[in-house]
Amino acid sequence: MTTSAHLRPSDTGTGTGHKNSFNVTNSYNTTYVDEEPKIVQWLSPLEPRVRHQDVRTRRMEGVGDWFLQTEEFLNWRDGKDGDDGAVLFCSGAPGAGKTYLSSLAIDSLCDQVVGKNVAVACLYIDFQTQKEQTPENMLGALVKQIVRALGSIPSEIDEAFQNAKGQVGGRGPLIPELLKFLKTSLAPLDRAYICIDAVDECLPKHLPKLLGSLYALSQQCDGIRLLITGRPHVQTDIKKYFLGGARYIDFVPKRDDIIIYLQRMLNDDSDPDAMNPELRAGIMQIVTESISEVFLLVSLRIATILAETTIYKRQEQLKRVTNGFSLDDAYRATLERMENQNTGKAKLGKAALMWISHSERPMKVDELCDALGVELKTADVTRDNIPSTQTLLASCLGLVTVDQEESTVRLVHFTLQEYFDSHSETFHNPYAKMAEVCLTYLNFDCVNKL
Repeated sequence: MTTSAHLRPSDTGTGTGHKNSFNVTNSYNTTYVDEEPKIVQWLSPLEPRVRHQDVRTRRMEGVGDWFLQTEEFLNWRDGKDGDDGAVLFCSGAPGAGKTYLSSLAIDSLCDQVVGKNVAVACLYIDFQTQKEQTPENMLGALVKQIVRALGSIPSEIDEAFQNAKGQVGGRGPLIPELLKFLKTSLAPLDRAYICIDAVDECLPKHLPKLLGSLYALSQQCDGIRLLITGRPHVQTDIKKYFLGGARYIDFVPKRDDIIIYLQRMLNDDSDPDAMNPELRAGIMQIVTESISEVFLLVSLRIATILAETTIYKRQEQLKRVTNGFSLDDAYRATLERMENQNTGKAKLGKAALMWISHSERPMKVDELCDALGVELKTADVTRDNIPSTQTLLASCLGLVTVDQEESTVRLVHFTLQEYFDSHSETFHNPYAKMAEVCLTYLNFDCVNKL
């Protein structure tokens, strides 16, 4: 059997007869069983392809390509089975661009395996969905990606699902069973690349089980190559669970990456009259030399500079870069800029950040806009008071992004959530305000009529 599997930007479905996250080529034209959608959902509710698609659409051509040519990556990708380079841990500072790097590596691998008996699977661990990302759900997500690559569900998994259907409403598989499923699914393949992004965002209570399971899998199955990214402190855990059998590489954005990014941003400047050759040259030199190790910081800094409407004010913003500028400084400056917007936008942006950073689960765009449109002490919804998505994003000044496929809103980075957690004074009584809005909404006439 010849099977090739890779993520594709246009593949967004989940079942047979629909496009899915893999491009499957199977010489036997094997079809899924009728209950395939139910089985893959039983394996895991997580869909890593959605996050992958969201990240890859934000990439900029040419940025990060150097990583794919490093000796560490090539040795990991092309190494022989049984060597000591099957696990590559890529560490980087917060905001360095590790998730960007992961998506780039995944797409590169997908392009490499076309027509081969090889699969690519991934996980994007995310602080905003930590509750759903249990070890069982994460391992299950890997299983269903491999299963989709094969083009058929192994009988072992089908039988387990059939047995579980009638037990307490369909109990899900546990780690030992999921490891068996992975071993069975991987057996027909010559090789499998598994990429785990942002392992540091995994809940501490879940991390040991996840890493322990990945290590067990690497010992039981030949041909598995693991690429893991995370902050430097996670390297201790990697060494512990992989018993020194991992290779390591530190990720720091290259100067050329920063230059490409800045040139693109400057070329897209919406206010070119507030730019001159001297200022442009100063931005290119000072930003690349002062804060080039944190890509997110570069992004926030250039956005702050270009938000100013005169050459003088842009020059003043640029001077702040030379005085030492951290991510906390960037967030603080952006929030100050938000406060200095007109009253309506300032209030809207601050309220949106409050809801997103304090909600128990990721919010849909419509949910957030509805919440922001609630007027206290009113009897019903005022549709004309609900902000548009475009207005919402503009008011948040780049601190909020929208996952287009799932229509959820998220903070631009985990470090922004950490900033809010350590600066509780940013929002006054957030839970009380959210509760008041929810109670008002529940008492609306239109809701009571449902």
